[in-house]
Amino acid sequence: MKINIVNLRDGEHKFDFNEKLENFRYEGITLPSEISVSAVLYKSAGQITLKATIKGAYVLTCDRCLDDYSSDFEIPYFVIYKFEQDEELVKGDEDDTIKYLSPKTVFISLGEDVAEYIILSAPMRHVPPEENEICSKCGRNVNEFFKREETKEDNPVWDKLKSLKK
Repeated sequence: MKINIVNLRDGEHKFDFNEKLENFRYEGITLPSEISVSAVLYKSAGQITLKATIKGAYVLTCDRCLDDYSSDFEIPYFVIYKFEQDEELVKGDEDDTIKYLSPKTVFISLGEDVAEYIILSAPMRHVPPEENEICSKCGRNVNEFFKREETKEDNPVWDKLKSLKK
C-alpha cells in the first residue's frame, strides 16, 4: 500500500487498496479475507493530509466457548505528513497523527500504520454478540458459562473448631 507523492498535484486525490495481509500475524487475531483501505489525500505545498477508512473482518476465538467467530470492523485513520528539512526538529516530536517527511520522499507507505490500527482496534474481550443472554455463535445461554457447582463438603480438620463455636 504505497502512494507515489512526487507527481501529485496540489489538491484532493482518492486511492483504494484491496489487499490480503498474508504475513499479518498477531496473537489471537486472524484476517481471513482481504482488507480494503479507502484513502483521501489532500496535498498542499508544505504538507499532506490523509484520511482513510480500513474495512475488513477479524476471526477471533471466543473467550467463553473457544469457537472461532467473525467480526467485521471499520476503522477511521487520519495522519498529517509534513515536509521538514531540519531532522533535529523531527526527532523531538512524538505525536502519532503528525509524521515528518524529507522533501526528497517519493512514496508514502500505509502498510505499517494500517497494521497498527487493526491491532489497536481489536476488541480486548473476544465474545460474539448476545441476544437475550444467548450467544449468537454457539447458541448457549451466557449464564451457563459462569455457573459454579458448589459442593458442600465438611473437612474433618475443622470439626474441633466448629465444636468450640457452639
